[in-house]
Amino acid sequence: MARVLGGADYEIHPRAGRSETGAQDDRGAAQVKGTSGAESPARWGIGARSGRKQLWFAAAASAVFLYLAFADSSLSGIVGSLASARPIPIAFAVILVLLTSLLRGWRWQTLLSPIARTSFWLPHDICAIGFLANNVLPARAGEVVRAGLMGRMAGISRSQVFATVLLERLCDLVGLILMLAIVPWLAPQALGGLTRWNAALLSVATVVLLAGGLGLTHRLLASDAVRRRVVRMGGVVGHITQGLIDGFRVGASPMIVSVAVAQTIGVWFLVGLTFHAIAIAYDLPLDGPARGLPSALALSAITGAGSLIPSLPGQIGTFHFFAKQGLELVSTNGRALDPILADTYAVASHGLQYLTVNIVGVAALLHRGLRIGRPSEWLRIER
Repeated sequence: MARVLGGADYEIHPRAGRSETGAQDDRGAAQVKGTSGAESPARWGIGARSGRKQLWFAAAASAVFLYLAFADSSLSGIVGSLASARPIPIAFAVILVLLTSLLRGWRWQTLLSPIARTSFWLPHDICAIGFLANNVLPARAGEVVRAGLMGRMAGISRSQVFATVLLERLCDLVGLILMLAIVPWLAPQALGGLTRWNAALLSVATVVLLAGGLGLTHRLLASDAVRRRVVRMGGVVGHITQGLIDGFRVGASPMIVSVAVAQTIGVWFLVGLTFHAIAIAYDLPLDGPARGLPSALALSAITGAGSLIPSLPGQIGTFHFFAKQGLELVSTNGRALDPILADTYAVASHGLQYLTVNIVGVAALLHRGLRIGRPSEWLRIER
């Protein structure tokens, strides 16, 4: 059946709203409990107490990494250097961030395709809103926001949608590992006694293990034993668990995941181009063992590894620290790096991507009729 909502066409697959066990999806379960159909944040693991603990831990981590990154820096020097950027490469970097946003939306549309056929702009807008939420809300709440919005806007199970978000994060991890595999070839000094081939084999083995684990999990979730156990759980927990299983089982098909991984490699390539454009804007000499774009790709992979560490929204602190460490590894060819230039590059790279992603997210919020100052609405939007 086809519907139109908020200017976006989508088609719900016949089995999307009901699991193979015949159970209602999580929207129906919420309504049985007397709610409006919108799940509470606590049900998705955003309890007040755990949220405060995560926030304090993230704040402490960000403070430590900010200190490590800028302990000996000159604020006035950074401010003065920021204004020296060449405008054309900066404009090109902004365009690359916008293209990255489009490619992320296309990738999520691919992962959602077994559940609901949507137009391109619905997953793109909700993905942009999710990244905005990750930049302003703690505990990576954007992933939950995406599941809630897509579930309400497309009329499908939020649990199934959340499973596709988890698959997307897995694709990002695979892409990051593949990108990190090139670092030993560009900055062998970063690995100590580990040889290039050992590092490459380790990366490939990790990807193979992830792929094998995904395949085994896919088969396990399709088994009758798991299905019967979930049916016995019953209640809201059973409905949500069944939705997650159905979404993962359907979305984790080899073809879908292969396409999503290819799109993820494209995402990381665009991110590397963005780092390269900003380096050109500040005349940063990416003249290490490999010049230009290859070094920028390695730099983006090293900086991306910092995103795995919990920090304040927007990767404050971790981004800056890993960006500066990456510069030391891939851009100087043994020469001393100008500390003001390194600080400027870290701040400019983070600021440009942070602001552009947030502007796209705000535009998506307005397009979908959501109020910017009411994050609670991002989870409880009504059709």
